[in-house]
Amino acid sequence: MAQFHRILWSEGLFVTPQHFQQWDLFLDALGSERVALTRPFGWGVHSAEIDSELLARGTLRLLSFRGILPGGTVLRVPDFDPPPRSVEFGEAVDIRADTFDIFLGLPTRRSGWPNTQLDEDSTEENKELRLRAKTVTVPDENSGRDERAVQRAEQNLQILLQTDLRDNYEVIPLAQVKRTATGEFQLIDEFVPPLLNVHASPYLLKLCRGLLERLSARSTQLAERFTEAGVNARDITPANLRAFLQFAQVNQAIPMLAHLREMPGIHPEEFYKSFATLVGQLCTFNPSRFHPREVPQYNHLTLGIVFKQLEAMLVELLDIKEVAHGYEVVPLTAAGEGRWHAAFSKDSTLAPNAALILTISGEGIDEGEMLPGIQQFIVTSQDRIGQKLALNLPGLPLHHLPVPPPVIPRARGTFYFQLAAQGNDWDAIKDSKNLAMQVPGRFRSCKFELLAIEGGR
Repeated sequence: MAQFHRILWSEGLFVTPQHFQQWDLFLDALGSERVALTRPFGWGVHSAEIDSELLARGTLRLLSFRGILPGGTVLRVPDFDPPPRSVEFGEAVDIRADTFDIFLGLPTRRSGWPNTQLDEDSTEENKELRLRAKTVTVPDENSGRDERAVQRAEQNLQILLQTDLRDNYEVIPLAQVKRTATGEFQLIDEFVPPLLNVHASPYLLKLCRGLLERLSARSTQLAERFTEAGVNARDITPANLRAFLQFAQVNQAIPMLAHLREMPGIHPEEFYKSFATLVGQLCTFNPSRFHPREVPQYNHLTLGIVFKQLEAMLVELLDIKEVAHGYEVVPLTAAGEGRWHAAFSKDSTLAPNAALILTISGEGIDEGEMLPGIQQFIVTSQDRIGQKLALNLPGLPLHHLPVPPPVIPRARGTFYFQLAAQGNDWDAIKDSKNLAMQVPGRFRSCKFELLAIEGGR
């Protein structure tokens, strides 16, 4: 194409306007091509402001705009380019349509045809011409004097509705408008045009704030869980490894996303990479729900849809209340006078290759007191506990575990005991599928938890 060719300047050349025109076209094309080759998606809206009061009454007026058209043309309204003529929706909008799209367009350059409206005094606007001539008086930049009249070219921007023909325009989506129940018009916040700057979209900024709040809440939740259990990096076990990994990923994402939210001029593709990476990492903890292949691809034309899908995935992944454990908690119910009851709903909990672990924690209880005291605990089935107490008979043996099984997180100040899976009391528990535990008075204020490790874990 001619605009990609350099002008051959040579001695004795008779310079005409065409030489400078072609030189301008070459420089414009060169700059656009350089950006396109080095920065993907290097076009879009950097900032835009629409008169909301006029919009409510059915007139769209563009107050300001900064951005780059798909072909590389730079727009800056009103600093460099005059604002386009306001548009009244009127009959141009289908009254049956709930929403409709608004575009900002610039007529395409047509080789061999007029491209500039040269008559500045004309009252008729030619929407098909790319440029409009305007005479201004400017001084000599060196002396500040010697003013001369200079004709400059202003870009003939147009606001186009979705009902307008756009074949001969270079366009960029500007907004999406809806009609309210009262008949007024307003912008749809969830619509995101192609962007150069995340801050140009209130929806994306709101999404980013909500994302940071969710991540901070999840980080706090995990931190409290580890703090209460007295667990630190030295106490990592298979049971809490996944929680630690999620804790690390969430904490890593928080400062990065906070930076992207505050940094001016962040391209949405940068935001997408951080967002999508986090979603893909969190898929690790719920592989049955999402696969990383389901993370939506970046699409510069449908940013609102892409980020809404990412947000939905992240919300679901972060709403997983707890990372899966390698054990199950068997509820213990207080029956009064130091007695606790439990019921087993799954046969696998009492299988030969399963294990029941009793955890005991309490303030002021040390090992020297706990280990002898456990001998006074009576564990058997609920139908045998009365006889045991009446005859002062021992129950199921409880074996102290200095270190809990790998699937159970180790908590500071907690003692672990495994129920002996043998003898008459164990048979009675298996047959009745229930358990009773009598706790001596000194230990009744302790916290008890019964954990079931099924076979194969």
